[in-house]
Amino acid sequence: MANFVRKIAVFSDISTRFTIYHGMSDDLIPIRMSTELANAHPSQVTLHPSPGGHNDVLLHIQTQLKAETLKLSGL
Repeated sequence: MANFVRKIAVFSDISTRFTIYHGMSDDLIPIRMSTELANAHPSQVTLHPSPGGHNDVLLHIQTQLKAETLKLSGL
């Protein structure tokens, strides 16, 4: 895991922000990986622990995701 965080550290000089919706029941990628990434780069990564697993998290967050998309697009 530490190697993964080090590789992501390359993004620290980039102004891009990332939002991660990670399923709390994800049995493929542990949520701790997203937590460590968000903790390592708090100004760039926002983590939203969400209902669902690895393949169905989008089903659980579609209303929230639509609202965020509209807000970002200025509509």
